[in-house]
Amino acid sequence: MRLLLTKKPGSRRDFFHPKYWVTWIGLGCLRLLILLPLPLSHFAGSLFGIVLFILFRSRRKVVEQNLRLCFPGWSRGLIYTTTFNNFCATGRGLVDTGLAWWASRKRLQRLVHVKGQENFSAAQKTGRPVIILAGHFVAIDIAGMYISSLQNITSIYKKPKNELLHWAMVNGRLHFGTMTLVETKEGVKPILQSLKRREPFYFPGDQDFGPAKSVFVPFFGVQAATVPTLSRLAKMSNAVILPCFAKQLPWGKGYEVIFGRPVDDRFSGDELQDTELMNRVIEHEVKEMPEQYFWMHKRFKTRPENDDRSFYV
Repeated sequence: MRLLLTKKPGSRRDFFHPKYWVTWIGLGCLRLLILLPLPLSHFAGSLFGIVLFILFRSRRKVVEQNLRLCFPGWSRGLIYTTTFNNFCATGRGLVDTGLAWWASRKRLQRLVHVKGQENFSAAQKTGRPVIILAGHFVAIDIAGMYISSLQNITSIYKKPKNELLHWAMVNGRLHFGTMTLVETKEGVKPILQSLKRREPFYFPGDQDFGPAKSVFVPFFGVQAATVPTLSRLAKMSNAVILPCFAKQLPWGKGYEVIFGRPVDDRFSGDELQDTELMNRVIEHEVKEMPEQYFWMHKRFKTRPENDDRSFYV
């Protein structure tokens, strides 16, 4: 069990302050919820998503705006329906997070159905490092924790502002004892070290971290601030780049973890071209399950210098 952090999470004693009570209640409810069979806990998650849909109008507008930008040909009715389904999927995604953090190895493996296992096996047999390209779908933690239930892996994350949530997330992701967690501030050096150890690196690179760390490349035809880390790592490590996405199956039937074909042979070494290719790979999977992508994130908030538009009012 390894943890690379700029600052380690506080101890439990630090979290008895009243400002953390709501977080404790939420974590406690989530912990109880995952004790239910998955169909029941996913049903409860969907109901919670509906409550969020009704109450959080501002976040609903973010989802609708993202869908309008990415799917300009969609009708208002389709955007509304997909937004509603996205909130339901996000509610279920909270259950998925709880399962990823606290479920036993045996239960997690029983709930996951793997598609494309031969692609993952072939990538490892090359003897080269493996970078697993993920995307921010609602069940993202399921795929990462499933892989870590089988072998040692490394992953990267951005520290949340809530220290209790940070503590719970870190301890949850480390509970199999097979994951190395690297905070984004630590840079690529520890990641390169893990790749040298032949530990697969689980990398979700499709969020807006601001202009300082990003390049602007299209995402569904809209210029989006995107970290070029994948291109840099591929160039420095000669890694196999393997797409991997987690999909919620209907009616609480579990999850599908999908390993695609390697895409590193299409990388040119040019940061802009490679980062655009990464976005296209993620786009392809978004089209397969648009209601399960993390549309609540303000993906297009950061604009290029010559673009003064504000998509989120």
